[in-house]
Amino acid sequence: EYLLSYPQTVIMFLQNGAGELTYLALRGNSQTSGTTGDELLLGIVSPELSTIFDEITKQQQTELNKIFSGRTSEYHPPSNEFTECCGRAWQLLPEKLRNWLDTSETLIFCPDPSGNFDKIPIELFNTGNGWFGIDHKVTRHVSIRALMKMLQAGRPSKPLGSRAAIIRAEDPEGFNPLP
Repeated sequence: EYLLSYPQTVIMFLQNGAGELTYLALRGNSQTSGTTGDELLLGIVSPELSTIFDEITKQQQTELNKIFSGRTSEYHPPSNEFTECCGRAWQLLPEKLRNWLDTSETLIFCPDPSGNFDKIPIELFNTGNGWFGIDHKVTRHVSIRALMKMLQAGRPSKPLGSRAAIIRAEDPEGFNPLP
């Protein structure tokens, strides 16, 4: 019943083990699907997705290096190769998982840090309608145990820490979002 309080939210775990990439997705009360309780998806993704993850992180670094070196403007759209790679990553996710993610407002992403999946820029997956992180709120949580504690109903709240990070501010006029 954790997610009943968080409609339109998907929690996705990505775990590497025994040479396979496994996902577990949880979805709470969803107005668009007409569900009245938590739902769960569990499966193994295509082995090609791991290769695409590596390619995305390399191409992302290349795109950032172009900006940092002054070879291109931060307002310049990303390369076609990068956009296509991000689109392939989206397409390699199982169809039902893509549908869940696409209809959600928020994704809580819990990647396995031991497989370097915490470096996957899921916000940059190209859904065909644009970048996933532009249209959806994405937060990362690396500890499954801490996340479950946080979502427990009736959990007494604790004071927040004194640190914060701004993830997205208002875009300047004419800005073309770069991954």
